Amino acid sequence: MTLTGNEQIRAFLDKLTASTNVSKYVELPMIAVMGETSSGKSSLLSSISGVELPSSSELTTRCPIMLQMNRAETRKAVINVQWKDIPEGKNKKDIEFKTLVVKDDDWEELPDSISNAQKHIIAASGKEVARDIVHVKVEGPLCEDLTLVDLPGIVRTRGVNESASIVEDIKALIDDYLTNSRCVILAVVPANVDFHNSQIMAEAQNVDPETSRTIPVITKPDLIDTGAEGDVVDLLLGRKTAKFQMGFHMVKGRGQAQLDKKLSIQESLQLEEAFFRNQMPWRQVTERNLFGTQLLRKKLGELQLGLIREKLPSIIDEIREKHDQAAEELASIGEIPQSDREKKMFYREVCDELLPCIAMMVQGTSLRSSTKRVRTSADSDTLPSQLHGKCDEYQRALKKAKFTHIATIEIGTEVVVSSGQGTVHGTVVGKNDTGDYFIDYQGRESHNKYEFVLKASCKDLKEGNAKGKTWRSNAGNVCISDGCGNYDELKAVSAKKVQRDPSWILPWMKKNRTDELPVFVNSAAFQAIVMMCIDGEYVKPSQALVKEAHQLLLEATDDALSSSKQLKRFPSLQVLIRRKLTDKAAALAKRAEEQVEHFIEKERTPYTQDHYLFENLTKKRFEPFLAQLKNALGLGPSSISSDTMSKKSIESIVDAVFDRNQRKSIDEHMAEDMQVTLDAYGKVALKRFIDGIPMECWDMVRKFPEATKRALFEVTDRDIERCLVVSSTVERRRDELKVMVDDLGAGIDVLETL
Repeated sequence: MTLTGNEQIRAFLDKLTASTNVSKYVELPMIAVMGETSSGKSSLLSSISGVELPSSSELTTRCPIMLQMNRAETRKAVINVQWKDIPEGKNKKDIEFKTLVVKDDDWEELPDSISNAQKHIIAASGKEVARDIVHVKVEGPLCEDLTLVDLPGIVRTRGVNESASIVEDIKALIDDYLTNSRCVILAVVPANVDFHNSQIMAEAQNVDPETSRTIPVITKPDLIDTGAEGDVVDLLLGRKTAKFQMGFHMVKGRGQAQLDKKLSIQESLQLEEAFFRNQMPWRQVTERNLFGTQLLRKKLGELQLGLIREKLPSIIDEIREKHDQAAEELASIGEIPQSDREKKMFYREVCDELLPCIAMMVQGTSLRSSTKRVRTSADSDTLPSQLHGKCDEYQRALKKAKFTHIATIEIGTEVVVSSGQGTVHGTVVGKNDTGDYFIDYQGRESHNKYEFVLKASCKDLKEGNAKGKTWRSNAGNVCISDGCGNYDELKAVSAKKVQRDPSWILPWMKKNRTDELPVFVNSAAFQAIVMMCIDGEYVKPSQALVKEAHQLLLEATDDALSSSKQLKRFPSLQVLIRRKLTDKAAALAKRAEEQVEHFIEKERTPYTQDHYLFENLTKKRFEPFLAQLKNALGLGPSSISSDTMSKKSIESIVDAVFDRNQRKSIDEHMAEDMQVTLDAYGKVALKRFIDGIPMECWDMVRKFPEATKRALFEVTDRDIERCLVVSSTVERRRDELKVMVDDLGAGIDVLETL
């Protein structure tokens, strides 16, 4: 977009400012005149514009006046009202102000015309201080191409018949302009008032600490106390305060006596020029551009043109951007259905939007992170990937359970070790890198103990090196203290010779005796141990997995509902649909919980035809006997070859091993056999659990889309009628957006004229 000519640029901004409400949404370049009451502000504006403004004493109400001045051969003024805040329950037609045109012949009627426009605003708005603007377009041979906004004078206390909030209301109105970063503040300060105590200067410096957009204008120089003129000169020249980037200016308007004599504006300008040319000390100031209304007019005209040139490109971009954003938000709100047919059609659109969304979430074909909900990176996976992760955690938890490792040997496990002399009981106190164990046999018979000791009474080890009973050297060997400063160094025992001591099963067998002969394996004890392991280690993780799958469905429901643009306008309908969907999810979860409980109840009674169990039973039952036999025959991995042994010796050894096993009690045999069976059965049960429970969860999730469809179809016409009522907040926002789109659209129309 190419901009040519100062007149075209200024005409564009004037049209944008005067004929649109763009300034409600975009800060526009402007020059606002501000000051306290009786500061000479009205006299200054009258002198600049050539327009006699209404006297503040005639008004009990206040609102801004925009003076848009253009040079022309004859005088003419057009007065309009620019509405900023249309009263609630009314539209522009209700408060329309009939345009007033004042020509040269009737120029003395202009103050009353402006006053009538102000009174119309107050009557229509019902406010004493209004943001709506009286727009006065003035043409004439003495006009500078300039637009100024005259703001109500700052008051410190309320007057008779004025509201208690008038002081704050005026301040709030002025703050609207002060905080506009593109607004130049023309701060009017009487010369007979201490500059540093001026309220308007304090307000200006608060929003413009760099003084980059404030011009202090000193008025009433004829009221300066004798002898104080030098201080004001220093102030004008920037010697008394921080340097204002656009400098100071001084004017002399008509005093009350001149107003009473009906001194014209043109005559007052001539007197002002003579005053600064002849009066001391002003005539001695070499910087003559600091004095007089006519020079101020020119300075402000050039300043305004520069502002427009500088800010216009960013303003154009901002208007378009905010218009598009408002239009997009308005489109997302959409129209509110009114008739029954429109409401049914709308609800059908909601269903058409939700059903595919939930189906895709459940199937994992749409990333949940694409919804509007804010998520962490760790929570942005698809629903199936999250459920797979939960199932993996469930599987790992069950695999760590003791039921899965009944025969597993760890540090501290009570064990039985096969030796050449039979079996020895002990406690695992260490394990080396090859998987062999170090066993503490302390308290056992010495002939059994020493078979697994490399070196007895290692007195060279110091007591201070020991940590409790067991001490491990840097070389990896393990020593046992005898409590008297001596240590036995233990020999590593092959894992094939070590099994968990099954004695822990004996109390279970005793507690669960049946009327069967004690020579039979105690199935009641076996079942009791299985039930104990399942209830203690498998039930809670299984129940938790169902709850986690249920929670994923609830999150999917929330994601789908929150991503629906249609439902945001109708919270009641959103609540109803959420309740319907969560009820279906809860029903599916309850069924899954029941199925899982049924599954667990069946598992409490051990049974299997899995070949793994029978293969392992055959193998595990004879491993201890085989280990003893090999040890007795010297057939271990580190043993000396027994090729030279006679048959009689072998027979004797076999008989001895067999005899030792015969001497075990029935309970010991059954406990050993039961431990082997439990170890094998635990692995079979594990397989069933890590498949069966997740399958119930997946079944729940896969059935959810169909359940969602049924839930949405269960919503009745009465429900739709009751819920399709837009909230007052949404309705108010829609109305605001419509106005905003219209206002900014009008601004874009103005752009098209460039």
